[in-house]
Amino acid sequence: MKCKLTDKKSLKILLIAGLVLMAVGAIVGYLLPEEAHLATSIAGMASGVGSSFTLIGGVMLLRRWRLGEARARDAELAMTDERGMAVAYKAQSVAAIAAILAMIAMMLVALVRGDEFYALMGSVLLIAVALIKLAAWYIYNRTM
Repeated sequence: MKCKLTDKKSLKILLIAGLVLMAVGAIVGYLLPEEAHLATSIAGMASGVGSSFTLIGGVMLLRRWRLGEARARDAELAMTDERGMAVAYKAQSVAAIAAILAMIAMMLVALVRGDEFYALMGSVLLIAVALIKLAAWYIYNRTM
């Protein structure tokens, strides 16, 4: 389960895509009227995703620059051995649990507020996270 975003080209693309998403989300969110709640929420979500992509790409590029190319390649090779895969699987499990808990919290807030669309969206995302986790577990067990 090796991450494909380890080479410099992919990280630069991720950084550029993040900056574009962040800028477009901020500009569209600023230009929309206050009455367009759903469109403003989508623009805010795009801006948030862009911020995340920018942060991930920037931190990984800085890490590669600081470590040097040789040590970064050695770290990438260490991720592909069995021990590295087991650590990645455990980290993925923790991330999946955190995502599921965040989705449950979002659904509870949506239900308390009486917002049916966000409750439905939260339940769909919760099911999607569970299916992705199941697929990752299946793929991991086939490779070991």
